[in-house]
Amino acid sequence: MSMHAVEDFVEDAVRAVAGSNLAVSEKRDMIHTLFKLEGFGDCGFTEPRTAQEMIESQYTFVFDTGQMWDYKERKEFYDDLVSEKCGGPDGIYAYEGKIYVDSGYDAWSGMVKAGMISGDGAQPVTELDHAYTLKKAKELLGDLDEYSTGGLFALFLLSGAIDTLGADEYKPLFGYTQEELETMMDG
Repeated sequence: MSMHAVEDFVEDAVRAVAGSNLAVSEKRDMIHTLFKLEGFGDCGFTEPRTAQEMIESQYTFVFDTGQMWDYKERKEFYDDLVSEKCGGPDGIYAYEGKIYVDSGYDAWSGMVKAGMISGDGAQPVTELDHAYTLKKAKELLGDLDEYSTGGLFALFLLSGAIDTLGADEYKPLFGYTQEELETMMDG
């Protein structure tokens, strides 16, 4: 069963990052890391939900199948991907008849080498520290309702980033002290 609170938190966080005044390079790194964090949960294929924001942040790039750097060698793969309208290998998927390529993956590297992606979007992305990413996302989102806080908390737990938090960081992030959360989890 899909972890909807995690999916929804990542979706909201990607939108907050995209709409922020962070530098393009940090937006790209944040988005990359948020989707890596989402991978810790039992989550569905969520990238199309925030495709527009990812494109605006120069994290995702959209191409016709024939524009792909290796289309001649992999024509059948790309044609099947578009006809199935789904995710492919990491960082490449089809949506609305187009090929979407996320930064940091093999297809992105191929498109950069072919000169199809340039500028800030051609720079490598870095997976950021998970605790930093989640705290920054919370900062950009502001006050969270209980459902969204649950998604944030789940990501801290699943990624192990919770182990890096000081006792004084729990209440601002989750609305409860470390002791209160431990009591709730034990009870």
